[in-house]
Amino acid sequence: MHFSKKSFEKILCRFPLAYAHLRNLCGAKDWEKQTFLKTIRPGWTLIEIGANLGYFTNLFQSIVGSRGQVHAFEPVPSTFQQLQNTLSKSRNNCTPYNLGTANEAGEVIFHVPLNDHGQATMSPHDCKSWKSREIEEVTCSVIKLDEFTPICSLTKIDFIKIDVEGAELPSLLGAKHILRKHKPILFVEACKAWMKSFGYNAEELDAFLRSISYSKFEVVGRKPHSIDSVESFLRSKGEEDSYNFLIS
Repeated sequence: MHFSKKSFEKILCRFPLAYAHLRNLCGAKDWEKQTFLKTIRPGWTLIEIGANLGYFTNLFQSIVGSRGQVHAFEPVPSTFQQLQNTLSKSRNNCTPYNLGTANEAGEVIFHVPLNDHGQATMSPHDCKSWKSREIEEVTCSVIKLDEFTPICSLTKIDFIKIDVEGAELPSLLGAKHILRKHKPILFVEACKAWMKSFGYNAEELDAFLRSISYSKFEVVGRKPHSIDSVESFLRSKGEEDSYNFLIS
């Protein structure tokens, strides 16, 4: 029987911890994927904010399995179309939404670097990497998770991945009630320059998370390790350096 690489990975994802260990032995260096395999469990309900083209969405579908659910948000219409095309057709456990998330619902202009939809953002960045790029403006719909019935009516939420190019705090503020109710593990990207574009800083992000009882912070990387806070870790880092954090 012939198995494609994708089919073989689906089988391995039934045993995520063993798969992570195997990949580690093989020298895998995609630390985000390793973290997801070590953290997420079959049967979990997962929210992905900023699904982009669906690479991790497919992984999440495979890990949570038929007893789990994935809710994937992608606001840019052209990117969302590609996301839909890449979702696993053999599973019925993912609901995609052509929506972004924020602290207020409405229509928002997204700034999308041509040929790099993964960096689409509601607030353009004053970064070197943006200086020489051609930017397209696209009107997208955003919602507040606390007021979005398909999410606020869930009986459980176990994990939220949020990768929205600086809009992490506004998105989390819009989900304050479900975060307090379900206390999901959070996987959050942060960059000082991107946060600055949205008018907040890492200290404010930490303060909000602690106000809703999040107290464990871990840096995702080759050697994951606990830190006191996002702000204390980023303090000595470059303005445009981005890092991922596992928060619980």
